[in-house]
Amino acid sequence: MRLHWKLILTYTFVVVLVVASVHLYLDRAMRAFLVGQLGDTLTREVRLAGAYLRRDLSDRPPPETLDGLADLLGQRLGVRATVTDGTGRVLGDSEVRLEDLAGLESHADRPEIREAWSGRMGRSLRYSATLKQEMLYVAEVVPGVGDGRVVMRLAMPVRDVGQIQKRIYGAVWVVSALVLALVLALAYGGSRFVSRPIVGMTQMARAVASGDFTGQTRVPGGSVRELRDLAGALDGMRRQIQERIGQITVEKSRLEVVLDSITEGMLVTDRDGHVQMTNRAFERLFGTTGCAEGRLPVELVRSGEVQEAIERTLATGKETTQGMTLPGVPERHLDVHIAPILREDACIGSVTVFYDITELLRLERVRKDFVANVSHELRTPLTAIKGCAETLVERALADREVAERFVQTILSQSDRLQHLLDDLLDLSRLESGKLELASEVCPIRRVVETGVGSVVQRAEEKEIAIHLDVPEEVEVRCDPKLIEQTLINLLDNAVKYTPNGGSVRVVVRPFAGTDSGSERSIPYTSPEAGERPVLDGEGAEARIVLEVTDTGIGISSDALPRVFERFYRVDKGRSRAMGGTGLGLSIVRHIVEAHGERVYARSELGKGSTFGFTLPVVV
Repeated sequence: MRLHWKLILTYTFVVVLVVASVHLYLDRAMRAFLVGQLGDTLTREVRLAGAYLRRDLSDRPPPETLDGLADLLGQRLGVRATVTDGTGRVLGDSEVRLEDLAGLESHADRPEIREAWSGRMGRSLRYSATLKQEMLYVAEVVPGVGDGRVVMRLAMPVRDVGQIQKRIYGAVWVVSALVLALVLALAYGGSRFVSRPIVGMTQMARAVASGDFTGQTRVPGGSVRELRDLAGALDGMRRQIQERIGQITVEKSRLEVVLDSITEGMLVTDRDGHVQMTNRAFERLFGTTGCAEGRLPVELVRSGEVQEAIERTLATGKETTQGMTLPGVPERHLDVHIAPILREDACIGSVTVFYDITELLRLERVRKDFVANVSHELRTPLTAIKGCAETLVERALADREVAERFVQTILSQSDRLQHLLDDLLDLSRLESGKLELASEVCPIRRVVETGVGSVVQRAEEKEIAIHLDVPEEVEVRCDPKLIEQTLINLLDNAVKYTPNGGSVRVVVRPFAGTDSGSERSIPYTSPEAGERPVLDGEGAEARIVLEVTDTGIGISSDALPRVFERFYRVDKGRSRAMGGTGLGLSIVRHIVEAHGERVYARSELGKGSTFGFTLPVVV
C-alpha cells in the first residue's frame, strides 16, 4: 500500500478512535450529569414538599389526606410522590389508588428510605417493579409530622434523560462528522504534500537502479527539513553511484581486455565451485559455447581430476597443480594451476589457469631428437674417418692401393660431414628468424633452369629424363637464390629416389585452392610459423604452384606427414647410403615459409611423389 493511503488510513483510524472515545466518555459523563441534575431538582422539590407538609398538616394526618397530597404533588410536579411512615408502610402514592395502598409491600428496605431515616437525603437509581421502568428516587424525612420518621419521596423516570441524551448526541454526531470530514481533507492534503516528494525520490531511485543517472530529486520549498535532507542525501548517493559505476565499468573493461589478451585459458569459480567467468582462450581451448556462468567446471573441461583439484583448493585454501591431456589429433597437453581467492583468510573462490604445454613438450622432444640425430649423423662419418686414419697409421701407408682407398673414404666422409655442417648452418640461419630475403622480380623459368642444371649430370648418369613445363612469361616475386636452393633440394631428392630410366617433371601452373587439399596431399605449416596468408578465396593474391614430380619409390601414408621434419628419413639406411643428411626437406620448408607461402607433399607408395610450393605472381 502506498504511503499516501497509509497516512490517510492512519489519520482516519486515529480520528475515529478519538471520536469513539469521546462519545463513550460523553455517554457516561452526560448520563451521570443529567441524572445528577435530575436528582438535584428532585431534592429541591422534596424539601419544598416537606415544608408544605409541616405547614399545612397536623402531627398525625389521616391516610386519605396524605394520599391526596401525594396525588396533588405528583400532578403539579410531574413526578411520582410517595409518603411512608416510620415502619415503611405507604401512606400515600400518586400512582396508586387509596384503596390499593394496603396491598403495597413495605418500603422499609428501599435504599433511599433507609438513607433518609439515617438523617441524610436519600437518593437511589433503580428499576421500579411497580412502574416497569428505571426510576430516580429522592427521599427525606419530614420533621414534625407523625412520629418524626414520615418520609416524603419523589421519583422521576430516567427515560427523559435518554431523550435529552439523544438530542445532545445528534448534535455531537453532526459535529463529529464535520470534524472527521475536515480532518480527512487535511489528512489527504497533508499526505499528498508529504508523499509526493517521496514518490519523486522513489522514481529517482528506480531510475538509478536501471542505470539512468540523469534524474534529480525535487522537493517543494515548504517540505519538512527531514525530506529535504533525504533528497539531498539521495542526490549525493546518485552522483557517487554514477562515479563508482563508471569506475567499475572502466575497471571491468580493462579486466576483460587483460583476460581476453591472456593466451592461457582461465576459469574463475565461486566458493561453491560454480563457474563465474572464463576468458576467450579458455573457450578456444575447450570449444565451449554459450553461457558458462553457474555451471560446474567438469561440464566444461570434461575432467574429473580437474574438478576434484578445484574442490580440494576450495576446501583447503591451498594451491593445486594438475596435469591433463585433451584428446584429439594431435593431443594437447595442459598444465593446470589452481589458486584460491582469499578474503580475510577465508576462501571465497578459485582461479584455474590452463597452460598449453603441447608446444613445449614438442620442442623438448624435437631438441632431444635433434641432439640424438646430430650426434648420430656426426658419429658415422667421424667413426669412418677415425677408422681409416688409424688403419693408415698402423699398416696401410706402405700399400699404395689400400692407402688410396682409405684416403678416398676419408675424403668421402669429410664431404658428407661438410654437407651436414653446411645444412645445419643453413637451417640454423633459417630458423633464427633473422634471415633477410633479397626479394626481387624474376622469371620463374630462369630459376628452374638454373636448378635443373645443378642435377642434370646425376640424372644423366641414372638415365633419368627431366621434363620442364614452365612458361617463359611468368614472373614471380621471391629471393631467387633461396628458391633455387629449394628447387635443387627437391630435384636432388627426386633424382636420388627415382630408379634408373625414370623421369622427373617440373611443372609451373596457376594456383587453385584445392591443389593442396586433395586426397593424399599433405600441406605443411610448422607450429612456430604462425598465421600464414590466405592463399585461396576471394581477394587472394595471384599465385602459381611449382611442383616437382618423380616416378620414384614413393612415400607411405604414415610417413608422409613427417617428411618435412629435421633428420626424418623414410628409409634411414638407404638415405644415408645415398649421402643424404635428412635436412633437405626441412630447409625447403623453412625457405618457403620465410616467403610466407605454403609447401606440401603428395605421394603414393611405389608410384612416385610430388613436392610443391606456392609463389606470388607479378601481374
